[in-house]
This record gives sequence, structure tokens and C-alpha cells, in this order.
Amino acid sequence: MRRPMVLLVLCLTALLVVGAMVSTVATEKAATHKAPMAHKSVGEVVSVDATAKTLSIKETLKKGDTKEMSFTIADTAKVMVQGKAGSLSDLKPGDSVTVKHMMKDGKDTVEEITVMKPMSKHAHAAPKPAATATSSKK
Repeated sequence: MRRPMVLLVLCLTALLVVGAMVSTVATEKAATHKAPMAHKSVGEVVSVDATAKTLSIKETLKKGDTKEMSFTIADTAKVMVQGKAGSLSDLKPGDSVTVKHMMKDGKDTVEEITVMKPMSKHAHAAPKPAATATSSKK
């Protein structure tokens, strides 16, 4: 009678130990495989250094304030210029860009740069008031 009780206690203890190990491994795996969160910033190119792999943009905030942001450019970063594959040498100060970036090794790293179509010169001008017809009574 004593033997089955000892065997039952040993089996329950073994199950408890295995359960604790599985839980610990699952927690560690979830913590180490947490994917970095990607961000998107829209702004105007201030400077780009293809040799140093750096990019600075000026982002306009909601209240009209501006904020300059600096990034490291990943070796695998894609550059798209008006819908076509491009390179860092295509980027010029003043270009409107969308930058997809994330934190990697403590650096804000660019994964993709998209250069948007420049606005036409007429888009910057204030709209002309519509001509109004005036009628004169005689």
C-alpha cells in the first residue's frame, strides 16, 4: 500500500517540474523574440550622407512646429523615388520623404525611404479669387 502512494507522489512531482520548465522556456522565448516596432515619419530631407549612412529630416508637427530627426540607414534599406527603385544618391535636401524606421541596437535605423512627387510650382501659390460678374444697371 505504501509503494503506490510513493509512486503517485513522484509522478506528481515530476509533472510539476516539467510544467515549470515549459513555462520558463516559453516566457524566455517570448521575451527574446519580441519584434521591434516599426515607425513612419514624413518630412523634408535636411541632409543625407551615403558614406556614413545617415539621414536627417525635418518633420512638421501638428501645431506647425518642426522637429529634426536623425537616422542611421540600414545596409538593406530600400529607396523608392516616385514609385521606382532608387539609391541614396537620388536624395536631395528639400525632398519630401516618408521614412520607415525602427530601433535596432540602440539606433533609430531606416528600413525604407520613399521620395514623394514634388509639389508643382503652382501648388505653392495662393489660389486666385474667382472673377465675379458685375452687372451695371442703366
